[in-house]
Amino acid sequence: TGRAGLAPIGRLADHWALGLVLLLGILAVVGYQGMLPIRNPDFGWHVALGRWMVEHHAIPATEPFTHTAAGKPVVMAEWLSEVLFYLAVRAGGYLGLRWAYAAVVVGIVAILFAWLRYEKVPPALAALGALAYIAVAQPRFQQRPLILDLLAQVVMYGYVFVRRPALTPRQIVAITLATVLWVNLHGGVTIFPTLLVLYTAVEALQQWLGWRRPEATDLGGGDLRRLATLALLVSLAIFVSPNHVRLVSYVLETQEMNSGRSLEWLPMTRMWGHPTMTPFAVESFWLLLAATAVTAVVTAGRYSLALL
Repeated sequence: TGRAGLAPIGRLADHWALGLVLLLGILAVVGYQGMLPIRNPDFGWHVALGRWMVEHHAIPATEPFTHTAAGKPVVMAEWLSEVLFYLAVRAGGYLGLRWAYAAVVVGIVAILFAWLRYEKVPPALAALGALAYIAVAQPRFQQRPLILDLLAQVVMYGYVFVRRPALTPRQIVAITLATVLWVNLHGGVTIFPTLLVLYTAVEALQQWLGWRRPEATDLGGGDLRRLATLALLVSLAIFVSPNHVRLVSYVLETQEMNSGRSLEWLPMTRMWGHPTMTPFAVESFWLLLAATAVTAVVTAGRYSLALL
């Protein structure tokens, strides 16, 4: 009887119309927020660096602008993103860049929704899951190279750990080349090979202890040689950049310097209401709360009618 009474909840979650309405509402909100005026203080610096690289056809090895740091070595961990930012501004002005930024944010939400649906998550719950991601990750949604890191994360993590390809030689090469592109867009790539190495180690330990047998739906079919090959190539790929081995120390130092002071590292309990927060925070939170409340009310109504 209990399961029969919960049936309307399952039907509601599987309702495509509700899921589509929620998804379109979320895309409209994040797209609109992406079109708002640029407020990130680092934005001009990134565009200026991109302009310098395009004009000089080179990547600076020393600080090119700051008077007090002139001539000091600089780690260009986001050089390709900065070039793309400048080219977008040159092609379409700052409005064009805002359009491009909004498109990337909308793409992140759509791709995340698609991966959740690939995992058989009901449409309405998949839309709410994408909204929850936006509400939690919003401090990282800024007009800076970080947004391309988020896009790469959703694409790469989803393809490798959700899609779980068989890891044919062609797929391994494609993932490795995509990692090379990612490492030149943003230093946040470093966590990707770390997770692959840990995944491979855990899989090897489980197989060695006899805790589980590989299945065809596992990443690489559970073949340890393919997993180890991918983990090794992706780990080497993060050094295919102008920074080489300096990238790892740069990422660690950046996290230590920004801890407690940067929006990127603020705990979720402190980011809402922060005076310099990105505009997604309050709107995302209240939209998530409203969507959850509406879903709860409709579900309760359907559940009550089912019991009559």
